[in-house]
Amino acid sequence: MDSVKNGHLQASLSHVPFVITPSAAVEVESRVISMAISQNGEHLAISHWDGNLQICDGDGRQVNLCPIEGRAGVVVATPSGGFIVGAIEGNLHAVDTRGNIAWEYEVGGGVEDLQASAGGIVCLDGAGKVHMLDSNGRAKNTIEANSAQSLVYDRRGNTLAVISSDGSVRTYSPSGDMILERQPRNDKGERITAACFDSTGHLVIARETLGLAAQGEDEVEVEWWTPLGELVDIQGLDTRCTALTSYSSGVLAGTFAGEVYLLDRAQERVDVWKSEYAINSLTHFGVDVLVASWFHLYRITFATENRTEEPTWQVEHPGIVDFVSLDKAQEVLCIGGEDRNDYTGEEPVLILDPHSEPKWLDAEGDDPWVQDLPVDETASPVGELDISDDYSELLTAEEQAQLAAGHGARLPSQDGVGDSAGGGGSGGTGEEVDLPIAVSVLGEGVADELLSALNTELEDDESASVDEVTSHEDLMAGLVEEVGGHRISPVANSGDDRVVATGEDGTAVVRLDGGDSYDPNERIQRWLWKDGRGKVIGEVAKIRVRLSNGKHRFELSVLDDDGVWTTDTTFITVQ
Repeated sequence: MDSVKNGHLQASLSHVPFVITPSAAVEVESRVISMAISQNGEHLAISHWDGNLQICDGDGRQVNLCPIEGRAGVVVATPSGGFIVGAIEGNLHAVDTRGNIAWEYEVGGGVEDLQASAGGIVCLDGAGKVHMLDSNGRAKNTIEANSAQSLVYDRRGNTLAVISSDGSVRTYSPSGDMILERQPRNDKGERITAACFDSTGHLVIARETLGLAAQGEDEVEVEWWTPLGELVDIQGLDTRCTALTSYSSGVLAGTFAGEVYLLDRAQERVDVWKSEYAINSLTHFGVDVLVASWFHLYRITFATENRTEEPTWQVEHPGIVDFVSLDKAQEVLCIGGEDRNDYTGEEPVLILDPHSEPKWLDAEGDDPWVQDLPVDETASPVGELDISDDYSELLTAEEQAQLAAGHGARLPSQDGVGDSAGGGGSGGTGEEVDLPIAVSVLGEGVADELLSALNTELEDDESASVDEVTSHEDLMAGLVEEVGGHRISPVANSGDDRVVATGEDGTAVVRLDGGDSYDPNERIQRWLWKDGRGKVIGEVAKIRVRLSNGKHRFELSVLDDDGVWTTDTTFITVQ
């Protein structure tokens, strides 16, 4: 069982109602560090933190799991249909769609960055050299670039830009001749935060000043350089530029503050969209743009008469979206990432059809676009509560006596789906149960100790009159109010990982039980169960699902009335 807090889910569910459903989810054994889909969309390559390269078909079925000497790192797709893989501590490898190594190219110190285009392959090694190769792995040129940190290749392979950690940028022709040498404009240091080539071959660079900006300069600026190395335009931005991508009429820029702009060399800046969180990446998608921000990928339509204030659709990933990959025809979309939490399982890679019809996500009830997992006709269906309304066996003898006498706080039962477990919850429809208010919030022992200490203090105070002594009921009501005033996150509990056996039909009916989830203030408002593909399969504490052989991942999220979500993951292995 793994837990992770996430206080940001509510806004995304309520603000973006249209979603598309993943067609497949690829489970991974260790953290994803790079991924690419083949240009024909038929295969997917995933580099794992453990060093293996996983090859899958377009339906997410594993074709091969290849150990790469030196540990698989950056992976890119090639025009020929295969992949190029740079080892973190080894060489450059060409791998076909079956996982076979076609050729190997020796580099020093491992591969730091890697790009491929119609013009060939370029890689940056750990020794500070840039290697320019043809598509068969034969060396064409080698460039010394000791402080280089990343590479940018134009789509035609005509120009290579080498970005250095000191803020300098150099561009090279396919023959290795230097075209442009851009030096930092600020002697106190600056860095390049994003770069791309636009559709006309201009190099676009986003820079950030690390010290005080010079007079007449902005701390964050976007520069335009011609293919011949001439600076032709500078545009200021309010916050750090985190992503740049080419667009037909300029470039799209994403910022740390969540803005997405369309920029061109005529000093025009068009507001495209605003996310609540920083922009991770931008991907040109037809006339639209795919925006990765926090745990979501959004499709933004802005250049046609169909433009709306809300995204055309969104996809929520179990992790922060680090990787977005499209095939050449833009018919297949893959998303990967991780949640930055050591206590959770590895997040899957999602495969989607980006052109599929968006469906309305009803955040208040059952999700109408989700295909329910098949369930046993005799078992409780998905969404059915399976808990008892009789609390008497949970009470002590003293509490049962108070219940019979009609004393104590009145708490609603859990008959209402998504209702609070404490007084003040919305929508309670079940019968009320009497429990002592001190016990229900603080626990019997804690309440007795507090009362004893307070009574002793009052007895020692000779000036205290009878009118000044707080009654038992008023005192405990005040304590409950004080405790309830603090924002304490709920705790999701999806249950332990389990191994279950199949029945005669080769499947198993499994009960997913989130009943041990709790909120210190007894204010859980919603439960949300998702399967390994991110589909919502239930919105109550306990559900039943029918599973086939294999390892299945389920995620439970609970929400309190402060709008805070927490999430827990469980794995069910059927064998």
